[in-house]
Amino acid sequence: MESTAEKPMTVQKIPLAKIMPNPRQPRRSFREGSIQEMADSLKANGQDTPIKVRPLTPEELKLYAPFEFMVIGGHRRRAGAELAGLEALDCIVRDIPPLAARFAALRDNNQDDMDWWDWDVEIYDLHKGPPEIRQNVLAQALDKSPTKINFAIKIGRALTPTAREAIDRNLGKAPLPEGAKILPQNSKNKGFLITESILLALADLDDPQKVEAALRDVLDNHMDEPQVREMVKGLQAVGDPMASGLDGQEAPLTLPISPKTPIGEVPYVPSKPRQGARGRNKAQDYPRPPGPFLPGQLKPADRIKALLVPPYSRP
Repeated sequence: MESTAEKPMTVQKIPLAKIMPNPRQPRRSFREGSIQEMADSLKANGQDTPIKVRPLTPEELKLYAPFEFMVIGGHRRRAGAELAGLEALDCIVRDIPPLAARFAALRDNNQDDMDWWDWDVEIYDLHKGPPEIRQNVLAQALDKSPTKINFAIKIGRALTPTAREAIDRNLGKAPLPEGAKILPQNSKNKGFLITESILLALADLDDPQKVEAALRDVLDNHMDEPQVREMVKGLQAVGDPMASGLDGQEAPLTLPISPKTPIGEVPYVPSKPRQGARGRNKAQDYPRPPGPFLPGQLKPADRIKALLVPPYSRP
C-alpha cells in the first residue's frame, strides 16, 4: 500500500479552473436541487468552509492539464461555485498519494448521506485493488463494521459488469446506454429500486452469470426480498438441469418464465409427493395455471414454482 505520510496542511485560494473533480468520487449522486442551493448560499454568504484538495501527481498533470489539483472533499461546493460563477475557492491542500486520497474521500463522505450502493462499489473496488486490501484493514480504515465490508465484497464478487451497470441505472447512478441488456424498459418499473438485501440473496447463487440472468427477472417484476430468496432456492434445487439441456449442450442462462411469457407457454410443474390423510403417499400435481394469461397476469408465486422445472420438462 502507498505511504500515507503527509506534509502539513495549508489553506490556499486556488482558481476554480485549476481544480478538477475526482473522477472516482465515491458519492455518485446528490439530492436534487442541492447544487443550486449551494450556489445560492455561496452568492449570498460567501464560502464558510474550505474544500479539501490534493496536488496532482506528475503523471496526472500531463493527463489532466490544465488542472493542478483534485478534489478530495467538497464536490458539491465546487459544483456550486462553478454554477455561481466564482473564480476561486479556499482550499485545504493535502499532499497525499492517490490511494490515501481515496480513503480520505470516503471518510469525508461518511459525514454525508452517501448511499449503500456507492459504499458497496467503493469497498469492493478497494478490496480487489491493486493493491488488494484485506477486509479487516478496510473495516478499520473506513470505520465500517466487518459485516458491512463482508456484504459489499460478497455482492461485488457476484456481479458481472452488465449486472453492475444495470444496478447503477436502476438507482439513478448512470444514464441508459443504447442497447442496455437488463434495465427494465416498461414504465411500470420506474418506481422500483433494488436493495442491498436483494443483492445479497442473489449472491447466494454463487455464479455471476446466473445472478445476471436472475437480476433481469427481479428488475422486470419488482420482486421483493422474500420472493427473491424463494427464486434462488428454486434455482439452487434445479442444479445441473439449469446448466445443460437434454443433449448435454450448455443452455442459455435465462429464466424459464416471466410475466412476458406468451400465452400457452407456462411450464407444467409437478409437486413432490405429499403425505395423505391416512398415511399413504399421494402425488399431488400443480395443475396448469388457469388461462389464458396475458403479460403481467402471472402471480409471483406461480412464476417461482415455474422456475423449479426447465421448459423442456413439460409433458
